[in-house]
Amino acid sequence: MTDKEFYITIACIVVAGIILFIFTGYIRIKKGYMGIIERAGRYIGTYQAGFRYFAPLVDRRVGLYKLGECRRLVEVDRYKSYFIEYEIMNFKLFHYSGHDLDGLVRLALKESPDDLGLSLKTRCDLIGVHFIKVWENKK
Repeated sequence: MTDKEFYITIACIVVAGIILFIFTGYIRIKKGYMGIIERAGRYIGTYQAGFRYFAPLVDRRVGLYKLGECRRLVEVDRYKSYFIEYEIMNFKLFHYSGHDLDGLVRLALKESPDDLGLSLKTRCDLIGVHFIKVWENKK
């Protein structure tokens, strides 16, 4: 291998590496979802579906949440579980408040087992969620 061929090979490897590095900056957010993006650990925005380009190794997607109504099964204990229907209204608040709906249902159940819906409605507002309804899962 001559010096010229060696330098061409090295240049091709470097160019391929740069191209691959640039493509690692693309972040895809699925249709029907919202993504939370951070730059070096700090919130920079909430983005809707599509391809976005962010600085590689600096920006990253830390949350991906469904738009519209969501349904979740929350197991309170071994024999009791509930379905909760909700919609996320404030994605930033929901993400950074810990988005612990399971713990929220358990806490609301301990506080007022007779009126779980009302207790959840007031608590869900604190984490950016619009509570729709709750019903017991019949196993």
